[in-house]
Amino acid sequence: MDELLLACSGITHGPFTVPSFTLRRGGDLCLHIPDHLRDEEERWLVRCLSGEISVPGLDVRARVEEAPFAVQPAGLRGLFSRPSIAAWLRRNARVDGREVEAIVARLPDGGRPVKSMTEVGRLPGTLRAFLGLEAAWARGAEVVIYTTAGLDPSGRETVYAAVAARLPQCAAIHLSHRYITQDRRERDHLPGASCVEIVDRREHRLTA
Repeated sequence: MDELLLACSGITHGPFTVPSFTLRRGGDLCLHIPDHLRDEEERWLVRCLSGEISVPGLDVRARVEEAPFAVQPAGLRGLFSRPSIAAWLRRNARVDGREVEAIVARLPDGGRPVKSMTEVGRLPGTLRAFLGLEAAWARGAEVVIYTTAGLDPSGRETVYAAVAARLPQCAAIHLSHRYITQDRRERDHLPGASCVEIVDRREHRLTA
């Protein structure tokens, strides 16, 4: 339970800095993404956290997998390739047969059963997020990197529950983004998670 999976003594990349933190098995870290962090900067950070890029100050000791939402291929590919849940899982989770059906059976269906041949592009965001998590765990993730950006409150709670159920066996990093609701800026956050605030010097200049 106390096994150290990831340790950061602080890393800086351009205008942003990630403070020090540790993540142990069973732990959930809420990483607060600044409003002005660019997509390519967030991608760089995810690649570092997953061990794909080695940087001083970050010690990755476990298998870290990102869990992006399941999506239909973009552009022209998407016109000719509309993968079913089963096809998407075979490609992204590297599972087949009974394992596919077991994952489909765990999907939160809201009272309307989902079939393995349903097209991924027809699924709501909550189910696509859930598939992303299941694929990461099927690939052997000891730490899963996930987000709830774009989900409604019910969807966020569903994803949080799925992550919490796995925490005894693994750990999780939640990429937490701000969103606007009823003219208020709020941030999605798993209750009880340890929070780490990424410092972006661009935001300080804008508010100074």
